[in-house]
Amino acid sequence: MSSKKTNRNNYRKTSFTRLQCHSSLDEALFRRFDDAFLVPLPSSEEIERLLKLTLSAVQVSGSLDWDKYVQSLEGQSAAQAVKFAQDAAKAAVLAGKKIVENVHFDTALQDLRVPSLH
Repeated sequence: MSSKKTNRNNYRKTSFTRLQCHSSLDEALFRRFDDAFLVPLPSSEEIERLLKLTLSAVQVSGSLDWDKYVQSLEGQSAAQAVKFAQDAAKAAVLAGKKIVENVHFDTALQDLRVPSLH
């Protein structure tokens, strides 16, 4: 019984340490990979291309405020931009619309979740 108690205590201490030493955890995690590389964040032009490419199979309103949505995605990953466009298209489908409009992008913008690293 005492060994289980010790293991539980060690587990709690380990979990606490991991939460308190986030940057050390990241370094330790990356040491386990053979290679690691940074993927730079997309530029405004790249974000716009990603949005348009992702939505190329659906109709998009001609009055869409691309600059507003591109600006709201600056500093986000390419994956977040693609997910954002997919969420806007999904919002249009769920609303029974055949054209993705500003209101659908606004819905996706409200749902945009950026995981905190801290």
